Amino acid sequence: MTKIAVLSDIHGNTTALEAVLADARAAEVDEYWLLGDILMPGTGRRRILDLLASLPITARVLGNWENSLWRGLHRKLDPTKVSHRYLLRQSQYILEEISPKEIEDLHDQPMQVHRQFGDLMVGITHHLPDKNWGRELIH
Repeated sequence: MTKIAVLSDIHGNTTALEAVLADARAAEVDEYWLLGDILMPGTGRRRILDLLASLPITARVLGNWENSLWRGLHRKLDPTKVSHRYLLRQSQYILEEISPKEIEDLHDQPMQVHRQFGDLMVGITHHLPDKNWGRELIH
């Protein structure tokens, strides 16, 4: 039986990621699925990407924070809006250790992927199949 660890919403929390990965190693996980929101708004940067690079990740999808980071990199945020200034500052902080190419790679992920297990087809998304942010799932 294949053991899969699903990683999502790391949000730059290196300590939590290290604990989860230690648990996954103890459980002898075979593969990892990465569901986005990797770096922001927490303080983890290079260490998080290095940890993830060491894993057999077989499925990746785009999170909403990767969109925000990409928009900050490309100055597609309005600095007159407080929330956008926050995202711009977060992006500057990330760029102290993470290259623009790496940000492009983080952003260049699909919104959804599928994995087949026998007769079971699993859809993998960060939020909805065609939208990786919002409150549609909250009732």
